[in-house]
Amino acid sequence: MISLTANGASKYSVILAHGASQSEQYAASELVSFIRQVANATLPIMTANASRHAGRNLIVVGKNSITSELGLDEEIDSLGDEGFIIKNFGETIIIAGGRLRGTLYGVYEFLETYLGCRWYTPDVSNIPVRDKLDLPDEINIKKTPAFRIREAFDMGNFDGDWSARNKVNGHHHRLMSHHGGGVRYVGVHSFERLVSPDKYFGEHPEYFSEINGTRLKERSQLCLTNPDVLNIAIESVRKTIKDNPECSIISVSQNDWGNYCTCENCKKIDDEEESHMGTVLRFVNAVHDAITKEYPHISIDTLAYQYTRKRPKITKPRPGLLIRLCTIECCFAHPLAECHVDKTEMPSNFSQDIDEWSKVSRDIYVWDYTTDFANYLMPFANLNVLKSNLEFFKDHGVIGLFEEGSPNTSLSYAGELRQYVLAKLMYDLNLDDKILTDEFYSGVFGSAAPYVKAYYEFWQEKSLACGEHLFEDDPVTRIYFTRENLDFARALLDKAMILAANDSVRIRIEKIMLSCDFMDVMHMDKSPEKNEAVDNLLAKCKSMGMSRVTEWHSYEQSEQIYKNQGALLPAPRPSKTQI
Repeated sequence: MISLTANGASKYSVILAHGASQSEQYAASELVSFIRQVANATLPIMTANASRHAGRNLIVVGKNSITSELGLDEEIDSLGDEGFIIKNFGETIIIAGGRLRGTLYGVYEFLETYLGCRWYTPDVSNIPVRDKLDLPDEINIKKTPAFRIREAFDMGNFDGDWSARNKVNGHHHRLMSHHGGGVRYVGVHSFERLVSPDKYFGEHPEYFSEINGTRLKERSQLCLTNPDVLNIAIESVRKTIKDNPECSIISVSQNDWGNYCTCENCKKIDDEEESHMGTVLRFVNAVHDAITKEYPHISIDTLAYQYTRKRPKITKPRPGLLIRLCTIECCFAHPLAECHVDKTEMPSNFSQDIDEWSKVSRDIYVWDYTTDFANYLMPFANLNVLKSNLEFFKDHGVIGLFEEGSPNTSLSYAGELRQYVLAKLMYDLNLDDKILTDEFYSGVFGSAAPYVKAYYEFWQEKSLACGEHLFEDDPVTRIYFTRENLDFARALLDKAMILAANDSVRIRIEKIMLSCDFMDVMHMDKSPEKNEAVDNLLAKCKSMGMSRVTEWHSYEQSEQIYKNQGALLPAPRPSKTQI
């Protein structure tokens, strides 16, 4: 047993290399800070060579002369920017990894594994207090990330410290230089930005989509076979790089609507490619070739989304070109590996499409969907598929994930729980998702945890039992949203409220109860009573920090929609289910 601290004292020092990176310096300060919080012991931070500290109790943070003498540098270098090792050599402990973020991640792994620290949400952590800290005689951990790009896209998680501590690295996570920064991304749905119709359509309508013989200015795509369009797009990307020197990925991708070009040249290519991705991929390959020749550190990405999801028959993506494949049509009640149902008529199912893309690309980046964007508060029972879907992506060679929750409000059904679990799994897919969820319930809700857990599991069980599919914009018409089930679910949260240990936990349970309030309103007929209930619901949502209750509508719009619609009753049970 290694004694790290006892009775508020420690023999250990933290050792940094001269010239340690910002994130390595921050790693050392975080290590010292949390040891102090847990054990009331303060470890000094030193920068010196190994000979001056020979024989002393050391925690070595990052590569330095000690790791070199121990013959570890080659192993550390092999782990890339975000991998790390945690090892001991007698009483010397090594926490070292990539200078960008690896060493910092190693420190957080050490704090989680050996001190029991957890960071569930930006404002709820578990930092246990102990009289002494003993470590095992043998420490040997080595990790690299399961996915290279990891974004838990939810407003509640846009906090740099939470993000670094849970090892996500996406663009929106407010990761500063001392966190090692993040993967900086510029501009999805970028055709309109790269070649602006406001600037060019007047003199050059031929730059834009031709539909039924007419060029469109509004809600148009680009005419991707026009050589002038390609040259303008390349120049726009060059300007984007100059304006955003910190960026590492630039999107060259379709606008977020249909209206792909059907001019003679574009149609000919798409027909021979048997996919509307044909013209897009040839165009984006050309942009990639021009840009990466000048800026080899930049990656170009494009969407395989809706009408471009199917892989072209002939053209293959250039090595290094990121294909961002989107699951927007998929069912999220059942694992993607088993369920082949799309919510719209697609030329192929998602499993077929990812199979085909994985044959020609090692640079697939998935945009996944994790909530009901039409009703943020509606029970969206997908907790059971989170890990299996990530495993499915990993099996198909996916290198990056964009897990979209509710980016324009910090509160949604199970949002914090879902994004915590996803953040942990995106780095380490060997973790047990059931253990992660149980830790979250216990850490966030304390003695009330059993009933909060029962609430989420109740809706999960009802969803799976009925066999219905679950899509990202479903209405409040699930067959299991009966009055009996809604009353039972609320009763579980009432019991949780009785067991809540303090006002902070009670407020968190009240936020979960917003889903019950919302479902009650959705099941009311038009009436003055419903109008009053809508007003009360939206006022309560605002007071609890919800900036929106859907992705697309303001509060004013939602108020009118809810007051003017009749009761949304459960739909009839389907005659059969295709899974």
